[in-house]
Amino acid sequence: MDDKIASKVYEYIDAIARKLGVAAEHVYTLLVRQQIVDGVIGILLGIVLMLIAYFSIKRWIPKLDKYDYEFLGQPLALLAGACGVVGLVIIFHNIGPLINPEYYAIKEIMSFVSGK
Repeated sequence: MDDKIASKVYEYIDAIARKLGVAAEHVYTLLVRQQIVDGVIGILLGIVLMLIAYFSIKRWIPKLDKYDYEFLGQPLALLAGACGVVGLVIIFHNIGPLINPEYYAIKEIMSFVSGK
């Protein structure tokens, strides 16, 4: 890591620690825990979207009568498919912070320091 970037990261962590009145190690621990929490929330959201897709396709669409199926069946099927795909993407996006939260905590600090 570049010394200039490393010094900015340390300054950022120390500034947060001074504002909170705690040690810098505590701030880093909180950032790691927050990555885990974000990952769990993201995976739960993805599971909810996948369940919506499942119940739409397997339970609700077959119960529609012929007229309602022509009117609501295709849009409901497209919406269910989109929910399933988005749910799957959200789950895959949030597996990383659960597996390696330290990396994502450092990545968050780096993105804040670099302004991206």
